[in-house]
Amino acid sequence: MTRALLISVLLLSAPALMQQQTPPDTTKVDSKPKISVRISTKAGHFRLGQDVFVQVEIWNEGNQDLFIAKGIDPDCDTLSSLQLNLFKGRERVGPHVVTVQDCFYGEPSSYPPLVIELSKYWIALPPHHFYGKQVVMHADRFAGLKPGKYRIQGTYQSRGFLIHDISNPVAQYTAELEKLPYPSWAGEVDTNSTWIELTSIAGRQSR
Repeated sequence: MTRALLISVLLLSAPALMQQQTPPDTTKVDSKPKISVRISTKAGHFRLGQDVFVQVEIWNEGNQDLFIAKGIDPDCDTLSSLQLNLFKGRERVGPHVVTVQDCFYGEPSSYPPLVIELSKYWIALPPHHFYGKQVVMHADRFAGLKPGKYRIQGTYQSRGFLIHDISNPVAQYTAELEKLPYPSWAGEVDTNSTWIELTSIAGRQSR
C-alpha cells in the first residue's frame, strides 16, 4: 500500500517537474525594442571657430525589425530629437545642440496610402544594423570656450509613430500601423561619449 501511494505521488508530481525544467523559448521577439545611439568624430582636433561634424548611428540591438525616424534636421517641433551636450570634465559648458526630425505642420486635404507616407518619415531597421547621419555642431556653439579637451555626449528620444499629435504625419493611419509586423521605437537613450580637443585659431594645442 505504501509503495503504491509513493508511485502515485511521483506520477502526479512528474508533469510539474518537467514544466520547471523546460528551457526558455529563445525564439520570442523582444518585449521592449532596444536601440543604442553611438556618436563619433573623424578628427580628434578642431580649431576654435571651426564646425565640428559628429557621426550619429542608431543601432538596432534587439531581435526584431524596428521602424526608426528618418533624417535629423534642425529647427522643427517634431516627434524625435537628438540633444548633444559639451562637457569639460563633469561640467556641461556652452549651449546644448538640439537636432530634431520629421517636421510636419497642418493637416493635408487628402491622405495618400500609408506606404507612401511611412516611407517618407520612417525606415525599417533590421537587427544588428544601424541608420546614421552626420550632424554639425556649429562653431558659434563653442564661442567663449578655451582651448582644451572636451567631451561630447547626447540624448536621443522618440515618441514613435502612434502618437496622436499634429506633428505626426502618419497619425491618421493608427489602425493600419497597429497591424504592422513590427513597431516603431519609442523612448529615450543616452549616447556614448566622444572626446575632441579644441585648439587656438593659430593651431597651437592646449596644455
